[in-house]
Amino acid sequence: MSFWPVICIAVVGVEGFIGVCLNSAVLFLLSKGRLRTKSTYRVAMIVSTTHLIGMSALSGVTTLCHLFHNQNYFLVFFGLLPLMPEIVSDAAVILFMIFVFAMWELTPASCILQYLALCKPHLSTTKRLLIAYTVCLLLV
Repeated sequence: MSFWPVICIAVVGVEGFIGVCLNSAVLFLLSKGRLRTKSTYRVAMIVSTTHLIGMSALSGVTTLCHLFHNQNYFLVFFGLLPLMPEIVSDAAVILFMIFVFAMWELTPASCILQYLALCKPHLSTTKRLLIAYTVCLLLV
């Protein structure tokens, strides 16, 4: 293996580890109530942080490259995946793609639902949270 893929694998692995550590620290602080946020924002931050922990962990073991060749588009995965058993590497690739595309697929819908639900002051906080996040969590 040449020099640059090894450097890319090392840098991406370190970035993934740092991402897991930072997001785990934020999740810990949120769960202990040490970050001062309103309850509606705390739920969104917990969901986002949990998503990013999985994303960082998976991006630490795989590197994704976009390749265009003769008007064909390829997603090339390399990194530690070839060293894993085939079933584990396949599951990691599928989970990674779900995490990547779920972020872009669910963001607009959840933002609209959350905005509509959180702007209804006549509903209780519990009802607003259920309206804002239940559909998104069911889809995930």
